[in-house]
Amino acid sequence: MHELSATATAYQPTSRRPIAQVFRETARLPVRVCVHLRIHPDLISYASIVASLAAAVCFWRAGLHPWLLLIAPAFCYLRLWLNMLDGMVAIAAGKASWRGEILNDLPDRISDVLIFAGVAYSGLGARDSGFWAAIFALLTAYVGMFGQAVGAQREFSGVMSKPWRMVTLHAGAWITFAAIVWGHGRIHWGRLSILDWTCLLVVAGCTQTIAVRLRRIFAALEAKQRRAVETVSHEIPIEDCAGATTHTFTSSDGAQLFYRAWIPQQPTEKAVLLFHRGHEHSARWQETVKALGLDDFAVFAWDQRGHGHSPGERGYAQNLAAVVKDADVFARRVCSAHGVRIENVAVVAHSVGAVVATAWVHDYAPPIRCLVLGAPAFRVKLYLPLAIPLLRLKQMFVRHSVVKSYVKAKMLTHDAEQARAYEADPLIFRQIAVNILLDLFDTSARLMADAGAISAPTLILAAGNDWVVKVSAQRQFFRNLGSSVKQFEVLPSFYHAIFHEKDRRLVTDRIRTFIEDRFSHEPLKDGLLDADRGGYTRTEFDCLRAPGGARWKMLRAVMQTGGRMSRGISLGWEAGFDSGVTLDYIYENKPRGITPIGKCVDYFYLNSIGWRGIRVRRHNLERMLRDAIRQVHESGRPVRIMDIASGPGRYVLETIHSMPEVPIRALLRDYKEANLDAAQKLSETLGLHDVIIAEGDAFDRQSLASVVPRPTIAIVSGLYELIPDNARVLRSLGGIADALEDQGLLIYTNQPWHPQVEFIARVLTNREGEPWIMRRRTQAEMDELVRVSGFEKIEQAIDPWGIFTVSVARRVTR
Repeated sequence: MHELSATATAYQPTSRRPIAQVFRETARLPVRVCVHLRIHPDLISYASIVASLAAAVCFWRAGLHPWLLLIAPAFCYLRLWLNMLDGMVAIAAGKASWRGEILNDLPDRISDVLIFAGVAYSGLGARDSGFWAAIFALLTAYVGMFGQAVGAQREFSGVMSKPWRMVTLHAGAWITFAAIVWGHGRIHWGRLSILDWTCLLVVAGCTQTIAVRLRRIFAALEAKQRRAVETVSHEIPIEDCAGATTHTFTSSDGAQLFYRAWIPQQPTEKAVLLFHRGHEHSARWQETVKALGLDDFAVFAWDQRGHGHSPGERGYAQNLAAVVKDADVFARRVCSAHGVRIENVAVVAHSVGAVVATAWVHDYAPPIRCLVLGAPAFRVKLYLPLAIPLLRLKQMFVRHSVVKSYVKAKMLTHDAEQARAYEADPLIFRQIAVNILLDLFDTSARLMADAGAISAPTLILAAGNDWVVKVSAQRQFFRNLGSSVKQFEVLPSFYHAIFHEKDRRLVTDRIRTFIEDRFSHEPLKDGLLDADRGGYTRTEFDCLRAPGGARWKMLRAVMQTGGRMSRGISLGWEAGFDSGVTLDYIYENKPRGITPIGKCVDYFYLNSIGWRGIRVRRHNLERMLRDAIRQVHESGRPVRIMDIASGPGRYVLETIHSMPEVPIRALLRDYKEANLDAAQKLSETLGLHDVIIAEGDAFDRQSLASVVPRPTIAIVSGLYELIPDNARVLRSLGGIADALEDQGLLIYTNQPWHPQVEFIARVLTNREGEPWIMRRRTQAEMDELVRVSGFEKIEQAIDPWGIFTVSVARRVTR
């Protein structure tokens, strides 16, 4: 189809296409004549080529005979009219077909090339610009057809559709003729001829048109995909899995995710959580559940967001961190609804599900009994060179896009019957969102580098002949794994789908043996309270305290000199990069600096991954503080907040100010007078009256315990990350526990991971003017410190990069 013909919808009257409407009105009588005379639409298409050729000849000879510039537009309009006429005749005569559309479009493209080639060879300038105009005209038409080719509709939007290209060329031709006749042959404006400017205008308009059409096509495809996803779980009936019941749980964003449960007849306190591979769903575990033979275990398998009967676009999520959060909510839901303690939960996960489960264990530190990873997708085999950089480039320009998996069923299993079942399964799909694929790569890199933080007993089963993922990455993860009980086994000749291979009994037997062995022992207690004196993160801390190399000194010198053009970097050197003043600047997130170069440097400084994580941490803090305030208020208790190291206290004060309906009293403590003054000023600006600003030591247990009235919410944010030893943290937490009312809530933060921890230690300084060297605490270590101080963790949030966590714990009655 072209822009003026080939479908009935193309001729519907619309104010957005007035030229098409005029042509349509003039063609009514000729259409009836052509139908009566049985003139085939293809003949009309070929006639349009003849008209275009005539226009091209007129432009070509116009250098010698300027009067041809008056005739050429007439042939151009005749070409447009014939282009529309053939489609109208095809529809009226009942001869419209896909073949006709193709034959209609080809002459149309030939016509564009002929006309602009005639302009290029006219001798009136426009040699290069004419060719560029022809290229962009072809691209514009191609992009318009692209929507129909990918399942949307053909796009005619934009300022430079085919009729307007002809109108623009018409105007350029007549202005050139006027310049020749009445302007004494002066056809140039500046260094370019009038036809040059005309063709450049066509190029500019086509560029805008291409952008508009692409945007509308992508929007239409996304809307179509969303509509398909919204109905997929309703259109396909839920499979009947023997012995399984179906349930849903509400995730953190309100999504109702689907899961299956195989509950034994006798009550049990032991459970297994199953995480399927990408593209699949929970029903695929049915045979595995039976083969495992763990009859005294309750078994639960979810449909991951965007998979199976769970809602969401197929293969898509906001990010992988959202899926990991779903896993945490899923586990909590299972434990609370079915009476299982998390210490009595085993996890079995496959491929991408194994990465999700590993990230959950790393980031949320649930004290599960054991972890089984089947062919974990720590590195997917992407056979295209530079696949990851190319996908990142695509993600920059197309924020919401998918790629299709190259994996066929025969590459997953040697079992022909299982391969046929895979291909026939209506709930299995092949696409995956680009952002999820990139997040999978980045999250896996973080997990492999920081596997020492995972202490859960772990069994890894690798496929010896895996076409999908790299076994070398699984070995690297295993080498770095911090668990004292870990096993790695390669299954010779197995393909990636180890749970559906011919010899899958070997897999289920091995997993059953491992799980039963772990449940025959008491849960491992690693004693992380002494991790500050010797352990995984202590070793890293000691290495960071050792002198750095020459490159770090060079970077520090650059930051101390040219870096000061950035307002943020300059402020960091003055007040400390970990100070409350610096954090306020980071939260404001408005680049400033000396000269535009300094402002540009400040922009990149503010958007470094650590500061982006800090801003997400603040968002999570504010959300959890609001939730805690509502929870305490709805329980009938007074809302009394204590922040033991508030800095300027901006997020606390602004949160209080945003909730005038709840009576709130707050105590903000800090040891720095400048921070207290800033907090007092902000409090007065916001008109808050029940806020006390006081000097206080966050590590003085007696001082904290003596706070009256006793708070119901305590906050410690960004403080313990700066303190390497655990004894001081335990004193502080003990003081908070003494101060809080029973069932009071503690909101605390942690930094279990940071990709720039060495750069920070070697280059930046803290508020004391010393090198800013941090000892990371694994989330398991931080949670244990909180637990032994008299709290029970009930909620956690983390940023998409796994850097900063925000958790809520409840003070348990002693």
